[in-house]
Amino acid sequence: MKRKAPETALDRDKKREIGKAYRLQCREKKMKTEQDLVLLTEENNNLKKENEQLKREGVKQPEMVQTRKEEMKVVKNELCHLKDQLQIQNAVVEVLSSQVASRKNNMDLQCENKQLGFQKCLLIKKINDNDYLNDVIQLQENYTKLEQDKNALQVIIDALCAKIKQG
Repeated sequence: MKRKAPETALDRDKKREIGKAYRLQCREKKMKTEQDLVLLTEENNNLKKENEQLKREGVKQPEMVQTRKEEMKVVKNELCHLKDQLQIQNAVVEVLSSQVASRKNNMDLQCENKQLGFQKCLLIKKINDNDYLNDVIQLQENYTKLEQDKNALQVIIDALCAKIKQG
């Protein structure tokens, strides 16, 4: 057998350096492994939380679908009801439109307008004479009310005429 050469101080120092470097590598590797373990544990916990949340949402999903279906039924019923009301209102508008068209309501409004103008002139004369002041005030109130009624009727007539033109 071959004999080993006696170890010198240089060989021992070299072995010590190699051992020291190896232990340092082992410590660094251990620290890196511990850091990786911390990161992976944190990521694992986050994934567990996300899975739990998805499970809870998965349980709620059928309930939400059922609720939406019920809401849709209610909305459809309301829509049908509103369509029926619209048809009824359209029928009423048609009847009223035909009545307005058949009457000579426009002529009546023109005559009424002329009468109101004449009454207004008479009232102004009476006011200038300072007689019948209370009568004038009442007549002015009546005139204002009649003007408002006339305007309201004109708006209705215009709306019905517009409806007739659209129809």
